[in-house]
Amino acid sequence: MHSKLALLHSPVFKFLRRAQLALAMLIYCVLLLLPQQKLQGASFNDLWLHGVGNFLLFCSLWLAFDDKPRRIYLLLFTISFSALMELVQSLGSRSGSWSDLAANSGGAFVAFLFCALLDLLFDYWDRRNHRL
Repeated sequence: MHSKLALLHSPVFKFLRRAQLALAMLIYCVLLLLPQQKLQGASFNDLWLHGVGNFLLFCSLWLAFDDKPRRIYLLLFTISFSALMELVQSLGSRSGSWSDLAANSGGAFVAFLFCALLDLLFDYWDRRNHRL
């Protein structure tokens, strides 16, 4: 393994990767469960926020567990978690919607493809450096 990639698998970086996931999950839950506030004087579609949020959530999972589960399990977890959050929102002071869930799933799927591309690049760099 390339020395830079090996450093990412050290115990210190493994702890940091898991800590960033815990922080990301906390931020995700707090933002989704806080009462919704309207932007005054602006027409604003928040679907892109759902997509970006789930893109970042998936990437945080991928960083934290890149050496354990397959990406498809991370995708299923991200979509399931966001569906649960939409349900919790609909039971509380906010409203969940199918369009929000679609945006969540879309963001997670784009992150799935992005991380798959990064995995391919890392594998290529690792094989290339072993030949040198």
